[in-house]
Amino acid sequence: MSGAQVLLEALEDLEEDDFQTLKWYLSQKLVDSRKPIARSHLEKATRTQTASRVLSTYGPDTAVEVCVDVLTRMNKNKCARELQQAYAARPDAAVGPAPGAPTGPGAPAAPGALAAPGAPAAPGAPAAPGAQVSLTAQDGSVIMAPTIIGGSAGTWTFTLNK
Repeated sequence: MSGAQVLLEALEDLEEDDFQTLKWYLSQKLVDSRKPIARSHLEKATRTQTASRVLSTYGPDTAVEVCVDVLTRMNKNKCARELQQAYAARPDAAVGPAPGAPTGPGAPAAPGALAAPGAPAAPGAPAAPGAQVSLTAQDGSVIMAPTIIGGSAGTWTFTLNK
């Protein structure tokens, strides 16, 4: 299933009132720097048209992030989690370097690629069990709380510096 299909399926699972609320959120200026979608583009849009508009506005990865954020704001946490997990588990998710992408030492990790156990994960890549993950905000940037998917067994250590 492609990323577009995963997103469409999530929209199809929403009841009509929730779908209308999601479209309202998509037309608003949210906390982050992402531009809203014009209300006129969403007002009478079907679920397929809304999915297409969100994908064409933000691209697949960001479209899913935006929809997960909106679903979370709507207190549809289960829907948000299911969308996030389905998108991460899709067969077309990047697992290795893209054709023509640089490889070897010092090359950036492919999106979705797991870091070796005990090694730091590349920015935006999911961390393997036991991996150390570091998030840094610079120049007034903001780090949203990380989303942890999977088991909760073991020890979790968070250090927040002002």
